[in-house]
Amino acid sequence: MVLRKAQHGVSIADEHDSERIAAYCRELGPAHGLALEVVLPAERARLADVRRWDGFLFVGADDFVRTFIEQQEGRVPVFLWAKGYDLTIDARWPRALAAVRLFFNSSYLSAVEDRHNDRTQYLPTAFHGEWPWTLSGWLGNLRNGVVDLDVFDLVFSGSDRHVRSDRYRQRLLNVLARRGMKVCVAAPPSAWNRPHRETGSVDTGLDRAVHLLGNWGSESIFRRARCILDLPWLDNVFHDHPAHHDPNRSIFALGWNIFRAGAWGARLLTYDCPANRDLGLSDEHCLFYHSDISDVDALADEIVAQVGVSRGVVDWSPKQAALRGLFHERHTYRVRWAHICRELQRHYGREAAA
Repeated sequence: MVLRKAQHGVSIADEHDSERIAAYCRELGPAHGLALEVVLPAERARLADVRRWDGFLFVGADDFVRTFIEQQEGRVPVFLWAKGYDLTIDARWPRALAAVRLFFNSSYLSAVEDRHNDRTQYLPTAFHGEWPWTLSGWLGNLRNGVVDLDVFDLVFSGSDRHVRSDRYRQRLLNVLARRGMKVCVAAPPSAWNRPHRETGSVDTGLDRAVHLLGNWGSESIFRRARCILDLPWLDNVFHDHPAHHDPNRSIFALGWNIFRAGAWGARLLTYDCPANRDLGLSDEHCLFYHSDISDVDALADEIVAQVGVSRGVVDWSPKQAALRGLFHERHTYRVRWAHICRELQRHYGREAAA
């Protein structure tokens, strides 16, 4: 198992956490008749002796992965779990993707709506069910625990998507504030105070009425917020497929926030789209909006209306319990890795351990 990144402790929903991946390999590999070994990016030279390996599972894709797969020319089994939409529209990747035995694709569009090939399986990201606390995470959660969330109508936890020239997140949050919503952005200033493409200026782009918390939304924030706004802008929002690496249309898989919201049982307001529905989300678990960023004013009006409904009508406790139950049952990384192990076991025809 070859990782694209060597990192750990970044987020409960980080798909590249090397320590957790190694733990899943130790637990699940033997139970499926597999001997799984984790190879970090700095150790990739070990792959040169191809004969010592029965196969390779790459977690994440980069130029090294593409070149390695091409060089094998199908002689050794290669599997891939990655955000696949960028790959399927990149002219450099057809040869490598044609050689992959199983493509675990976390992009809804190229895995479900326009399935890349018959060896593609949709496998989105998830969250780590048993997340080990770090000191910084513990301190952040403690600090967020004393924030008076009652003064805010809406909490958004995320970055400014600074590569986008339309600055849609700043525009939307500012419009919400002007509509009378009290908005909190749960993120560090560094995630918003960055140069922007169209002006070159360094500023958050947020009106003074929008409160910037100063750190990422922790479990305390997600569980206690009156309403968590999820902005999962997916490729299927747009009718025409974007050019490769167009910065204005470059999110092609579900992000971390929906999985953190599910893990912690948030009062969730999210976009009604096939990818979210595929997770099992329904009116039982959350509230939905239907507008997209093609009309920010209409989207803001709908969000304001939904938050108003949540204040006066919605009994959030059953929804929070149902949301948490759904995600802990179906959307942990352990569930994802158990699925991968079963598919590898089937491919190699190996018996499960007693």
